[in-house]
Amino acid sequence: MTQTKATLDRFHHISVTHVKGQVAPSFFAGDPHSHDHCEIFVHLAGRMDVFVEQNQYSLWGGEIRLYRSGELHCGRTDHPQEMEWYQISIPHEFFLGEAGAPLSPILFAREAGTENVFYSGACEEITSLLSEVFASRTDGNPRWATYAESAVLRILCLLNETRLNRAVSIRRNRALEQLLGVINASFGRLSTVEDLCALTHYSPSYVNRVFKTHMGITPYRFLLAKKLNEAKKALLAGCSVTEACEYAGFNSYNNFITLFRKTFRAPPGQYRGKRTAIPAESRAGKEPT
Repeated sequence: MTQTKATLDRFHHISVTHVKGQVAPSFFAGDPHSHDHCEIFVHLAGRMDVFVEQNQYSLWGGEIRLYRSGELHCGRTDHPQEMEWYQISIPHEFFLGEAGAPLSPILFAREAGTENVFYSGACEEITSLLSEVFASRTDGNPRWATYAESAVLRILCLLNETRLNRAVSIRRNRALEQLLGVINASFGRLSTVEDLCALTHYSPSYVNRVFKTHMGITPYRFLLAKKLNEAKKALLAGCSVTEACEYAGFNSYNNFITLFRKTFRAPPGQYRGKRTAIPAESRAGKEPT
Protein backbone atom coordinates (compact mmCIF):
# COMPACT_ATOMS: atom_id res chain seq x y z
CA MET A 1 0.00 0.00 0.00
CA THR A 2 1.26 3.46 -0.87
CA GLN A 3 0.07 6.55 0.96
CA THR A 4 0.97 10.00 -0.30
CA LYS A 5 0.06 13.11 1.67
CA ALA A 6 0.23 16.80 0.81
CA THR A 7 -0.41 19.47 3.47
CA LEU A 8 -1.37 23.00 2.48
CA ASP A 9 0.12 24.76 5.50
CA ARG A 10 -0.58 28.26 4.25
CA PHE A 11 -4.17 27.35 3.33
CA HIS A 12 -5.89 26.59 6.66
CA HIS A 13 -3.63 23.52 7.16
CA ILE A 14 -5.83 21.46 4.86
CA SER A 15 -4.31 18.09 3.91
CA VAL A 16 -4.94 15.84 0.91
CA THR A 17 -4.02 12.13 1.03
CA HIS A 18 -3.97 9.47 -1.70
CA VAL A 19 -4.05 5.80 -0.63
CA LYS A 20 -3.69 2.95 -3.14
CA GLY A 21 -2.72 -0.72 -2.91
CA GLN A 22 -3.33 -3.89 -0.93
CA VAL A 23 -5.19 -3.11 2.30
CA ALA A 24 -5.55 -5.62 5.12
CA PRO A 25 -8.60 -5.78 7.43
CA SER A 26 -6.35 -4.69 10.31
CA PHE A 27 -6.00 -1.27 8.65
CA PHE A 28 -9.55 -0.47 9.78
CA ALA A 29 -9.38 -2.23 13.15
CA GLY A 30 -10.17 -0.07 16.13
CA ASP A 31 -12.99 1.53 18.06
CA PRO A 32 -15.45 4.00 16.55
CA HIS A 33 -13.96 7.47 16.70
CA SER A 34 -14.50 11.07 15.67
CA HIS A 35 -12.23 13.93 14.68
CA ASP A 36 -11.91 17.60 15.52
CA HIS A 37 -11.61 18.23 11.77
CA CYS A 38 -13.92 17.42 8.86
CA GLU A 39 -13.13 14.73 6.29
CA ILE A 40 -14.06 14.14 2.66
CA PHE A 41 -13.35 10.75 1.06
CA VAL A 42 -13.52 9.90 -2.62
CA HIS A 43 -13.71 6.10 -2.52
CA LEU A 44 -12.50 4.78 -5.86
CA ALA A 45 -12.04 1.04 -5.39
CA GLY A 46 -12.53 -1.67 -2.77
CA ARG A 47 -15.37 -3.22 -0.79
CA MET A 48 -15.94 -2.01 2.76
CA ASP A 49 -18.66 -1.18 5.28
CA VAL A 50 -18.83 2.20 6.98
CA PHE A 51 -20.71 2.95 10.20
CA VAL A 52 -21.63 6.56 11.02
CA GLU A 53 -23.50 7.17 14.27
CA GLN A 54 -26.58 4.93 13.87
CA ASN A 55 -26.28 4.03 10.16
CA GLN A 56 -24.35 1.48 8.11
CA TYR A 57 -23.33 1.93 4.46
CA SER A 58 -21.74 -0.52 2.01
CA LEU A 59 -19.09 0.92 -0.33
CA TRP A 60 -17.98 -0.68 -3.58
CA GLY A 61 -16.22 2.18 -5.38
CA GLY A 62 -17.33 5.52 -6.77
CA GLU A 63 -18.85 6.88 -3.56
CA ILE A 64 -18.25 10.17 -1.75
CA ARG A 65 -18.40 10.13 2.04
CA LEU A 66 -18.31 13.03 4.46
CA TYR A 67 -17.63 13.24 8.18
CA ARG A 68 -18.08 16.51 9.98
CA SER A 69 -16.21 17.12 13.20
CA GLY A 70 -17.70 15.08 16.03
CA GLU A 71 -19.45 12.42 13.93
CA LEU A 72 -18.73 8.98 15.38
CA HIS A 73 -17.65 6.54 12.66
CA CYS A 74 -15.61 3.46 11.81
CA GLY A 75 -14.88 1.29 8.78
CA ARG A 76 -14.58 -2.44 8.24
CA THR A 77 -13.52 -4.89 5.56
CA ASP A 78 -13.40 -8.68 5.91
CA HIS A 79 -10.49 -9.60 3.62
CA PRO A 80 -7.28 -8.18 2.10
CA GLN A 81 -7.96 -6.41 -1.19
CA GLU A 82 -6.85 -3.72 -3.59
CA MET A 83 -8.29 -0.39 -2.51
CA GLU A 84 -7.91 3.25 -3.50
CA TRP A 85 -9.25 6.51 -2.12
CA TYR A 86 -8.51 10.20 -1.75
CA GLN A 87 -9.01 11.96 1.57
CA ILE A 88 -9.29 15.69 2.25
CA SER A 89 -9.00 16.77 5.90
CA ILE A 90 -10.20 20.28 6.72
CA PRO A 91 -10.02 21.96 10.16
CA HIS A 92 -13.41 22.68 11.70
CA GLU A 93 -12.44 26.34 12.03
CA PHE A 94 -12.35 26.66 8.23
CA PHE A 95 -16.15 26.43 8.20
CA LEU A 96 -16.72 29.12 10.80
CA GLY A 97 -16.02 31.91 8.32
CA GLU A 98 -17.22 32.86 4.87
CA ALA A 99 -14.69 30.58 3.17
CA GLY A 100 -16.62 27.56 4.38
CA ALA A 101 -19.99 28.65 3.00
CA PRO A 102 -19.90 26.46 -0.16
CA LEU A 103 -19.70 23.22 1.83
CA SER A 104 -21.33 24.13 5.10
CA PRO A 105 -24.88 23.04 4.14
CA ILE A 106 -23.90 19.55 3.01
CA LEU A 107 -21.78 19.01 6.10
CA PHE A 108 -23.74 20.73 8.85
CA ALA A 109 -27.36 21.17 7.71
CA ARG A 110 -28.29 17.55 8.36
CA GLU A 111 -28.80 15.18 11.28
CA ALA A 112 -25.60 13.56 12.52
CA GLY A 113 -24.99 10.19 10.89
CA THR A 114 -27.33 10.77 7.94
CA GLU A 115 -26.55 11.50 4.28
CA ASN A 116 -22.86 10.79 4.87
CA VAL A 117 -22.42 8.63 1.76
CA PHE A 118 -23.63 9.39 -1.74
CA TYR A 119 -22.81 9.20 -5.42
CA SER A 120 -21.90 12.49 -7.09
CA GLY A 121 -22.37 13.30 -10.74
CA ALA A 122 -19.19 15.34 -10.37
CA CYS A 123 -17.11 12.41 -9.02
CA GLU A 124 -15.08 12.12 -12.24
CA GLU A 125 -14.18 15.81 -12.18
CA ILE A 126 -13.37 15.66 -8.45
CA THR A 127 -11.09 12.65 -9.00
CA SER A 128 -9.37 14.41 -11.89
CA LEU A 129 -8.73 17.50 -9.75
CA LEU A 130 -7.21 15.41 -6.96
CA SER A 131 -5.09 13.37 -9.37
CA GLU A 132 -3.69 16.57 -10.84
CA VAL A 133 -2.84 17.88 -7.36
CA PHE A 134 -0.40 15.01 -6.84
CA ALA A 135 0.80 14.97 -10.47
CA SER A 136 1.76 18.64 -10.37
CA ARG A 137 3.49 18.14 -7.00
CA THR A 138 5.52 15.19 -8.32
CA ASP A 139 6.49 17.16 -11.42
CA GLY A 140 7.97 19.87 -9.22
CA ASN A 141 5.54 22.52 -10.43
CA PRO A 142 6.33 25.64 -8.35
CA ARG A 143 2.68 26.59 -8.43
CA TRP A 144 1.35 23.24 -7.24
CA ALA A 145 0.24 24.61 -3.86
CA THR A 146 -1.80 27.33 -5.54
CA TYR A 147 -3.34 24.74 -7.84
CA ALA A 148 -4.11 22.48 -4.87
CA GLU A 149 -5.83 25.30 -3.01
CA SER A 150 -8.02 26.15 -5.98
CA ALA A 151 -8.77 22.44 -6.53
CA VAL A 152 -9.99 22.04 -2.94
CA LEU A 153 -12.27 25.07 -3.26
CA ARG A 154 -13.63 23.76 -6.56
CA ILE A 155 -14.33 20.36 -4.96
CA LEU A 156 -16.20 22.00 -2.08
CA CYS A 157 -18.39 23.84 -4.55
CA LEU A 158 -19.05 20.71 -6.61
CA LEU A 159 -20.06 18.72 -3.53
CA ASN A 160 -22.57 21.39 -2.61
CA GLU A 161 -24.30 20.92 -5.98
CA THR A 162 -26.82 18.59 -4.36
CA ARG A 163 -28.77 18.19 -7.61
CA LEU A 164 -25.79 16.10 -8.80
CA ASN A 165 -25.91 13.81 -5.77
CA ARG A 166 -27.66 10.45 -5.41
CA ALA A 167 -27.98 8.86 -1.98
CA VAL A 168 -26.44 5.49 -1.17
CA SER A 169 -28.93 3.13 0.47
CA ILE A 170 -28.46 2.49 4.17
CA ARG A 171 -27.68 -1.15 4.90
CA ARG A 172 -30.36 -2.48 7.20
CA ASN A 173 -30.12 -4.98 10.05
CA ARG A 174 -33.11 -4.69 12.32
CA ALA A 175 -31.42 -5.81 15.53
CA LEU A 176 -28.27 -3.70 15.06
CA GLU A 177 -30.37 -0.70 14.04
CA GLN A 178 -32.46 -1.01 17.19
CA LEU A 179 -29.42 -1.43 19.44
CA LEU A 180 -27.60 1.56 17.96
CA GLY A 181 -30.77 3.62 18.22
CA VAL A 182 -31.09 2.85 21.92
CA ILE A 183 -27.42 3.69 22.55
CA ASN A 184 -27.71 6.98 20.68
CA ALA A 185 -30.89 7.94 22.52
CA SER A 186 -29.95 6.74 26.01
CA PHE A 187 -26.15 6.62 26.32
CA GLY A 188 -26.29 8.71 29.48
CA ARG A 189 -28.35 6.02 31.23
CA LEU A 190 -26.31 3.03 30.06
CA SER A 191 -23.24 1.68 31.82
CA THR A 192 -23.14 -2.00 30.86
CA VAL A 193 -24.32 -4.38 28.14
CA GLU A 194 -26.91 -5.61 30.63
CA ASP A 195 -28.36 -2.07 30.79
CA LEU A 196 -28.68 -2.15 26.99
CA CYS A 197 -30.33 -5.57 27.11
CA ALA A 198 -32.89 -4.35 29.66
CA LEU A 199 -34.09 -1.70 27.19
CA THR A 200 -34.22 -4.02 24.18
CA HIS A 201 -35.13 -7.39 25.75
CA TYR A 202 -32.28 -9.11 23.88
CA SER A 203 -29.94 -11.46 25.73
CA PRO A 204 -26.32 -10.36 26.36
CA SER A 205 -25.00 -13.21 24.21
CA TYR A 206 -27.23 -12.17 21.30
CA VAL A 207 -26.25 -8.49 21.59
CA ASN A 208 -22.56 -9.41 21.64
CA ARG A 209 -23.02 -11.63 18.59
CA VAL A 210 -24.82 -8.90 16.61
CA PHE A 211 -22.04 -6.36 17.24
CA LYS A 212 -19.20 -8.81 16.58
CA THR A 213 -20.82 -10.05 13.35
CA HIS A 214 -21.68 -6.68 11.85
CA MET A 215 -19.16 -4.27 13.38
CA GLY A 216 -16.31 -6.49 14.53
CA ILE A 217 -16.32 -5.01 18.04
CA THR A 218 -18.14 -5.60 21.33
CA PRO A 219 -21.21 -3.53 22.24
CA TYR A 220 -19.40 -2.21 25.31
CA ARG A 221 -16.60 -0.77 23.16
CA PHE A 222 -19.16 1.02 20.99
CA LEU A 223 -21.05 2.32 24.03
CA LEU A 224 -17.84 3.60 25.61
CA ALA A 225 -16.78 5.35 22.39
CA LYS A 226 -20.22 6.98 22.17
CA LYS A 227 -20.14 8.19 25.79
CA LEU A 228 -16.65 9.67 25.42
CA ASN A 229 -17.54 11.35 22.14
CA GLU A 230 -20.65 12.95 23.64
CA ALA A 231 -18.66 14.07 26.69
CA LYS A 232 -16.22 15.81 24.37
CA LYS A 233 -19.10 17.55 22.57
CA ALA A 234 -20.43 18.77 25.91
CA LEU A 235 -16.99 20.14 26.84
CA LEU A 236 -16.70 21.93 23.49
CA ALA A 237 -20.07 23.53 24.19
CA GLY A 238 -18.74 24.96 27.45
CA CYS A 239 -19.77 22.39 30.08
CA SER A 240 -17.43 21.80 32.99
CA VAL A 241 -15.57 18.52 33.25
CA THR A 242 -17.94 17.40 36.01
CA GLU A 243 -21.01 18.28 33.93
CA ALA A 244 -19.63 16.45 30.88
CA CYS A 245 -18.90 13.40 33.01
CA GLU A 246 -22.45 13.35 34.36
CA TYR A 247 -24.02 14.10 30.96
CA ALA A 248 -22.31 11.10 29.37
CA GLY A 249 -23.34 8.88 32.28
CA PHE A 250 -19.97 7.97 33.79
CA ASN A 251 -20.29 6.72 37.35
CA SER A 252 -16.67 7.45 38.28
CA TYR A 253 -15.11 10.87 37.75
CA ASN A 254 -11.56 9.51 38.00
CA ASN A 255 -12.32 6.71 35.56
CA PHE A 256 -13.77 9.27 33.13
CA ILE A 257 -10.61 11.38 33.30
CA THR A 258 -8.40 8.33 32.69
CA LEU A 259 -10.46 7.05 29.74
CA PHE A 260 -10.73 10.52 28.19
CA ARG A 261 -6.96 11.08 28.35
CA LYS A 262 -6.28 7.64 26.88
CA THR A 263 -8.75 8.15 24.00
CA PHE A 264 -8.10 11.78 23.04
CA ARG A 265 -4.53 12.10 24.33
CA ALA A 266 -5.43 15.26 26.21
CA PRO A 267 -7.17 16.12 29.50
CA PRO A 268 -10.90 16.96 29.28
CA GLY A 269 -10.35 20.54 30.38
CA GLN A 270 -8.34 21.21 27.24
CA TYR A 271 -11.52 20.95 25.16
CA ARG A 272 -13.78 23.11 27.28
CA GLY A 273 -15.53 25.97 25.51
CA LYS A 274 -13.76 25.70 22.16
CA ARG A 275 -17.10 25.76 20.30
CA THR A 276 -20.36 27.48 20.97
CA ALA A 277 -22.95 24.68 21.05
CA ILE A 278 -23.68 20.99 20.78
CA PRO A 279 -25.62 20.37 17.54
CA ALA A 280 -29.27 19.92 18.49
CA GLU A 281 -29.54 16.53 16.81
CA SER A 282 -26.69 15.09 18.92
CA ARG A 283 -28.33 15.72 22.30
CA ALA A 284 -29.43 12.55 24.04
CA GLY A 285 -29.57 11.00 27.47
CA LYS A 286 -29.06 13.40 30.35
CA GLU A 287 -28.91 17.07 29.45
CA PRO A 288 -25.83 18.95 30.65
CA THR A 289 -26.64 21.64 33.19
